[in-house]
Amino acid sequence: MSLRLAGAGRQVGLSEAQILGFAAALSSVGIESQMGGSAFSKALIKMEVAAATGGDALEDFARVSGMSASQFKDLWERDAASAFQAFIVGLSKMDEEGVSAIKTLDDIGIAEIRLRDTLLRATNASELFNKTQATANKAWSENAALTNEANKRYATTKSRLTNLKNTALMFARQIGDDLNPTIQQIMPYCRNNQMLKYLLSQTLSP
Repeated sequence: MSLRLAGAGRQVGLSEAQILGFAAALSSVGIESQMGGSAFSKALIKMEVAAATGGDALEDFARVSGMSASQFKDLWERDAASAFQAFIVGLSKMDEEGVSAIKTLDDIGIAEIRLRDTLLRATNASELFNKTQATANKAWSENAALTNEANKRYATTKSRLTNLKNTALMFARQIGDDLNPTIQQIMPYCRNNQMLKYLLSQTLSP
């Protein structure tokens, strides 16, 4: 579900956490990924186009959301997830106010059965949408914090290992420098022993 929402979600500015939150909510109300992902993406794109072009479509989305056109456009551009949730909440109140939610969607231009069914199911779970968004953002933040802390620890460990390696190399060079005079004195006596000479020369090599 998240993968199907990701394309349109990223296009309208949803974060990874928000996409996951919407996917969890849609799945929880029994919407299959193939149907829900496509339908939800179409709804997001319709709102994006309305916010970008204005006109009657923007007025309709804003009216259902309980806002003016400029307010809805501003909220959509700042936080598309909150704007969509405001629309869902407003749509869920239509029947309470004696207005048909189905007719309202039809007036907006949302008559496709899958898209309409997805939005109507969402209206019956508007509180669930709010909860999943809060949970997803909290979980994402906690996960990011843990990842950052792990990266800091890994960086510290890597730095310590690098320092240890450098210290070991310096220690080895110091031993070589200390033993070099003695080895140089031994070398003349080893001219007839080619193997020992070879080993000594390898020891002195950088």
